[in-house]
Amino acid sequence: MKISRPVVTFGLPFGIGMGIYFVISSSIRLGIDMGIPGIFYGIILGIITGGLTGVLFGFLFGLIMNISYKDIKKKFDLYKKEFSKEHDIIYDSGANHFLGKEGVGGWLFMTPAGLFFKSHKFNIKKHETWIYFDAIKTISAFKFFKIFNKGLLIEKADGSIDKFVVDDNNLWAEKIKQNIK
Repeated sequence: MKISRPVVTFGLPFGIGMGIYFVISSSIRLGIDMGIPGIFYGIILGIITGGLTGVLFGFLFGLIMNISYKDIKKKFDLYKKEFSKEHDIIYDSGANHFLGKEGVGGWLFMTPAGLFFKSHKFNIKKHETWIYFDAIKTISAFKFFKIFNKGLLIEKADGSIDKFVVDDNNLWAEKIKQNIK
């Protein structure tokens, strides 16, 4: 049985946090009512409740993300078809483009001229942007939040920086480097 990524990345930390909360609250409540045996019952109850809560949260979060990603991908497949009439697409995938602190979800396309990002309609800051290869000074893959190996950092010749979160960030960085030489 394969455990899905959302269960591990979101459910596990959430379950640990909820487990700690339930261990403390259950131990105190049951400890007051039952004494020392109540503390042990509270610990067991907290571990079980926290674990179940974490797995359920991870499963539901994964389900929601999977459904919304399929819907977004379907809409971007239509857009990709139109976009490819005017531009040769070298590579593309779903991406988040950071504008300040907001990660704007959408799709990132690589063409012979550069990168084109188009946000989807579920964002507050909807936008489209081109980053032309001749404007790129450096490109590097990095760990987002120092944990997830999905970051793509683009420093432009004018000193501005664009950050993206993409799957296969090392592949993206390599493909971009090949095109900026």
